[in-house]
Order: sequence, then structure tokens, then C-alpha cells
Amino acid sequence: MKKFKKLKNEFKYLFQFNNYPIRKADVIVLCHDDHRHVYFKSLKYSPLTDSIYDELINDGKLVMSYALPYSNIAEDVSYRNPESLNGEYARARMRQFIIELIFGWYRKNIGRKCILNFWLKIIKQHSASQVICIQPGEDLCYAGKLLNVSVIDVQHGLIDINRYYDSRELSMYGTKGMPDVVYCWDYNSMEKLKKNWASVDSIVYGHPFYNRLRENINDFIESDDKKIVDELLQAPSVLITLQYDEVDIKKLCIPDNIRRVVLRCINKGVLFGIKVHPIQFSVLGEVGVSEVFEEVFGEVFNKKIFNVSSIPLPIMLFSVNYHLSEYSASAIEAAMAEIKTGLWGAKEKINIFFDAYIENGYIEIIGQDEAVIEHILLKEVFKNAAI
Repeated sequence: MKKFKKLKNEFKYLFQFNNYPIRKADVIVLCHDDHRHVYFKSLKYSPLTDSIYDELINDGKLVMSYALPYSNIAEDVSYRNPESLNGEYARARMRQFIIELIFGWYRKNIGRKCILNFWLKIIKQHSASQVICIQPGEDLCYAGKLLNVSVIDVQHGLIDINRYYDSRELSMYGTKGMPDVVYCWDYNSMEKLKKNWASVDSIVYGHPFYNRLRENINDFIESDDKKIVDELLQAPSVLITLQYDEVDIKKLCIPDNIRRVVLRCINKGVLFGIKVHPIQFSVLGEVGVSEVFEEVFGEVFNKKIFNVSSIPLPIMLFSVNYHLSEYSASAIEAAMAEIKTGLWGAKEKINIFFDAYIENGYIEIIGQDEAVIEHILLKEVFKNAAI
């Protein structure tokens, strides 16, 4: 019975038939709902893959956009109208399940071929030469290798070798389940990737969304959000970016010492914008996140402390004087916006990923002492606000 419960989505989409166009495409762009977390003129937009999509179109490429299974976003509310693969993928997963159920776990590799064949079909029917995706799965990567099609991973955060790439060594495809290329945001990320995985071609592509925002930043700010942005621009202000709790998605992952520093600093004229992780925001939504904020911060919420989770991160970084976080790729994005970041996370982890940014002064380790954190924050905020 437990096995059947795991097939909830497969049963849900089994008889969904999507008539997506079978046409020539130079590039297939794939994106999961979690990464369509900003809005462009009220349409769901992926800062990474949709920005690359536009660059490809401008270069004269034929592009096909798909929503990675399982997607709950309707085509007509998503930028570039990505096609759904839910039905076809559900049927492939069901075939895999039946094979493993009949022949047992020892025939697992045969069952997995159902997913491999799914991706082979998608790539073949468009005669694509490239597939661009955020953290592509190993079946997709291996399908690309069989067809001599380059599968490109777009960096979407810290490239944590231990949590992402090393896991591929134990898979049925080995390193052939790795992407062919990784588009890195910066030189530091590229160097770390090359050092650990020389077989993957990593290049500095830059952050696609920063390039896109140069065209018209106002297209990505909803009217209600613009009021918050303007208020933060006109006062000494700080952005705090948070991680999420994998067990309790409703938990606001701000330590008590940081919360107390925030409450003291607002009495000294500092405003705060707080941004939850995109995954937490996609689950709770604007209203759910605001309810959590109100519970944590009480009457100062929406007066001195604002929920800015729906506002694109680069826009927020352009709007504040300082950035606080535990341990996050947002610190790299802050450096791109020439905003300094204070990190309160474990020093050992910070040094592994941010050594180059610590050396050039864009990131500082602020520790856990409240008085020290408050001193650093106020010094940086008012110094930068005066510039």
C-alpha cells in the first residue's frame, strides 16, 4: 500500500494528454515551478532560465520551453508559456513502477530505462543540440550523452560538491549522469567546480537575471511592492535572506539573537526587508509568509520590518545598504550588486565557499555575539546610507 501512496502524482496525471508542438528547436529549456518565483508583468518568471531563453531568442535560436514534472503552474500564467510534461512523465513513471513490481528490485535498472526513454523521446522530437536546466537529473544528463546533445546546468545557488555532484558517483550512470557544462555566476564558483570535477566543463556565464534587469527593472516590481522598495531606498536599510526548515516549512529561520538585534536597530532608524527562501515562499505564498512574520515581529511588521519575499533578490539588493544572512548564495549576488554581506553561520562553512569574497571585503563573518552584530550592522548601514 505504501508503494501505491508514492504514486499520488502518477495517478493524478496519468490520463493527462498534452498536445505540445513537435517542432525543430535548437535549445530545450526546462524549469521546475520552484524556480519560477518572481513575476514579470504578472506572469510567473524564472530569473535564470527565462532570462537565458530571451537571450537565446535574441540570438536567433529556436527555443522550446517545458515545465519540469510535476508542474502546477498553468501555461497562461507563466512567461513564455512553458509546455507541460506531466502526463507523459506520469505514464513513464507508471511503467517503471510496474516493471519493478513484477520483476522485483533486482530489475530496477530496467525500470529506470523508462525515464531514460522519456527524455530520449523529448530531445529527439525537437532535434535539439542543447538542453538547459537548473540541476538536471541524471537520466536527462545520460540521455543527452547518448544523443551527443549538450546538457547544461545553470548555477542556482552555492555549488556544494558534497551534496550534489558526489551523489552521481553512486548512480547507475556514474559520471555519465553529470551535466556536460555548468554555467557559473562567477569565477570563484567556476574554480571550485573545476577543482572537484574536471570532467565537467564549467564556464563563467554571469548571472542571467542581472543582465535581464538592465533592460527594464520596473517590469519586475508589482505596484504594492514598489511602495516597499521606495521606503527602503529612502532610509538606512538592511536585507535579511533566510534559509528554510525542511521539517517545519512554516518556521521562520531567524535566530533569536538576530531577531533581537533587528528589534533594537529599528529603534535607531533602520528599516528591514526580510526575504524567505523561494521554496518556503512557493509553499506558503505571500499571505502565509506574512502571517508568520506577524507572529514573530508583532506590531512592527509592515511598519519597520517588511516581507519582501515576492520582490526579486537583485532589486532588493539594489535598494538596501547592507545584507545579512546565515550562509547563502545570496551573498554572491550581493557582491554582484556591490553590497556588503554579514554572515552569521559557521565560520568553517563560510570559509569554504566565500574565501575570495572575504578577501575582497564583500563578505564578513559576524559571529553570534549580539553586541558585535549590532555594532557591525549599524556601522555599515549608516556608512553606506551616507554615500
